[in-house]
Parts: sequence; C-alpha cells; structure tokens
Amino acid sequence: MQYIQLTKGVHLLLQPADRNRIDLEFTYSSGGSWFEQTGDKGKRHLLEHCLVSSTQTMNFAEVKDYCFANEIDLNAYTSNLTMSLVASGHKDDFDKIFDLLAEFFFNPSFRREDLDREKEIVLREISERTGDPNYILYYDTLKQIFTEDSLINNQVIGLVEDVSSTTLEDFYRLHNQILNNSHLILKFSGGGFEVDTVVAKVSQKIKQTANLPTEPFQKLGFLPNDTFKEFTNLPYTHPLGHEHAEVTVFIPCSVNFKNRPSQAVFEQLYLKYGGILYDRLRDELGLVYGISGRFRQTIQSLEIELACEIRHIKQILEEIYKTFGDFEKNFKPEKFEQMKNKIRKQKDISTDNPKFFVDFAENRMLNFGLVEQYEDYSQRLESVDQESIKNLYNHIKQGLQSRKVLVVSKDKKIQNLEIFV
Repeated sequence: MQYIQLTKGVHLLLQPADRNRIDLEFTYSSGGSWFEQTGDKGKRHLLEHCLVSSTQTMNFAEVKDYCFANEIDLNAYTSNLTMSLVASGHKDDFDKIFDLLAEFFFNPSFRREDLDREKEIVLREISERTGDPNYILYYDTLKQIFTEDSLINNQVIGLVEDVSSTTLEDFYRLHNQILNNSHLILKFSGGGFEVDTVVAKVSQKIKQTANLPTEPFQKLGFLPNDTFKEFTNLPYTHPLGHEHAEVTVFIPCSVNFKNRPSQAVFEQLYLKYGGILYDRLRDELGLVYGISGRFRQTIQSLEIELACEIRHIKQILEEIYKTFGDFEKNFKPEKFEQMKNKIRKQKDISTDNPKFFVDFAENRMLNFGLVEQYEDYSQRLESVDQESIKNLYNHIKQGLQSRKVLVVSKDKKIQNLEIFV
C-alpha cells in the first residue's frame, strides 16, 4: 500500500492489485453528526443522502441510469465522526467512477427535488429507528451509563424538527463547514489505476475546489471521550429488556497505539471463541449464553459483555475476577503458542482483499492520527510475547479494583442482587 499526503489535509491511500474490481471511498474525517450544532441535528445524514443524488449535468434519474449502464455501485454513509462516499465497479471504468465520486465529494450539486425526496426518506428512517424496541433499549441504557455529551450518546439520525426544516442553503453551508473542518482521506484499491494518474487527477480536483482550506480545523485522529456517570454497580430495569440479564463489565485499562497489538492478542486469547475466559464461562461452567469483549479507546477500558440467567450473575463475576486475578494459575501457554499460527492464518485471509490494506491504514489515521501500514502492524503483532501479555494482564488485574458492572433486564429481581445490596 502507498500513502501520499498531497496537502496538509488531503491524504491518498492506494493499493493497486491485479483485480477486475476497483473500489473507491472518499471520507471527510469530521463529516459526522457529532459536529452538528443546535438546529442542525440530523441534517448531515440528510446531506449525505443528497450528495450522491445529482451532478451539474445529471439529475437523480440520470445518475441512476448512468450507474446501471456502467455497473457502478454507489453508496454513502454517515457515522458519529465521519462521512464517506463509496463507489465500485469494473477496472475499465475507473475514470468514470472517479469523476463521478470526485464531483459528489468536492463540488456537489444540490437540487430541490432531491432534498424533498430524501427528506421524506430520512424522516421515515427516524420514525422506524426511534420506534424499534432494540434501538430504544440501546440508547436508554447508554443514557444511564454515560454523560449526555459523550460521543456514544450522539445519534446520527438527529431530530425530526431539524431535518424537516432543512433547506438547500443548509446543504451548501454544511458542506463548506465539513470541508473546512475535515481531513480528506481518499482510498483506492483494486485494478484499473496507476498511482501517478490518481495523484494528477486528485491534484486537479483540489485546484478546482475554491473553498478547500490549506489546513483543516480539526486534527487527524480527533476522538472525543465517552465519560462515565458515577456508579460502581448499576442494575437497570427496562420494560424492553430481556427476561434474562445482559451484563457488561468495564475494567479500566490504557488503550493506545503502542499497546494495540498486545490487546488484539489478549482479546483472542481470553475473550473470543476458544479463549480462556470464554471457555470457562460458556463451555466448562455453562453460565452464559454468549460472551464478547474488546478494548474500548473512548472509555479507556476493557469491556466484557455477556448474556446469562440472573441467578448466575454473582458466580460469573467471581469467575471473571478469578480469571484476571492470578496470571500463572489461569494463563495457558499452549493457547498462546497456538496464537502465532492463528494470527498468521488470519493475516493471510484478511490480505486476500486489497481493500483491507487501505481500510486498515484509514482506521489508524482516524483513531490515532498516525499512518501505519498493515505490514508494520503485523510485525508488531508477531513480536507480542508472553511477557507483553502478562504486563497487560497485570494492568487489568489492577483495574479490577475500580471496575464497573451494569446489569440490564426487564426482571425487577436484579435490583436485589447480592452484588447491589
């Protein structure tokens, strides 16, 4: 993979490959809903819908016909922090795909008929999602755990009243705002392009974009925190909860660029299928229906999620504390040795797809503000030894002293659990 920084705010990630398929994805690093001001909640999501609707020379129907005739798949999506436009097709049509996506991205055209049509669609999406029991339960639960200004509590869909009031002038204002605040990350993978050609075409687009700033306002790698509310053990009864219990354990732990390889190995070794804690809770003791875990950067914690019967919660927590309370007793050297071959196979499978390399590099840029190629990361991954895992384990063991436990169920019996009284 090649990384080329054209300006302080424009980044190219390129993975040419001997493929018939070509994939392009253009991302505004600060295009997401988190950056919306009062009165604009949900307007960026609506903007994303309309960005890929029309061009200066083609209306919505003509764009659809053009993509159909040329076998171009076109899409866009908005997250809390980013907004991305995506296109793929046959390598022979690289110029067509690039020109279409670049116009949407750098110099969009907005039409009243697109706004009216997509506004109704987005309002329908808001109605569907806010009426979904799982969606309601998810965000109601998050509100109990994290402060209102936390990233995780931000909802991309926004507010009905703000979306309903959106105008074409809003689109131009918001797009200009996004361009000024964002780093622009342009990913190219697959066949049909030469690096020099891409550099020339993007450079030309930059020159043609009058309102492109010389330096983005928001730094690359900007990641707001999720801030916990004050609690140690939190039982949350909700009418939309399950009959059984959903338990989440948060264990404080530093999550950063340097220790990410050790944490990736740790997740596999303890928390994934066949892992030490996974096997203990699910298959040996039969205490959980399912278990998963991951290191979360925004809360600087190891998060363990599991589903179980209410009567098993106390024993499950005791087993977690035991598993992370004595390294020599619970560590399994044979599983760690198997990890080396496991990681090699995972790497081989992942790298079959050329898009994997540019996606990985973008992830590191957005989360850590650094450029790291997968080859460099894989070397760091392979260098993880037993001592690295033990050091991480000891940090988690120490974090148990200030761990937080959340239990969610529709059954009010969770309020009287021994761990809560």
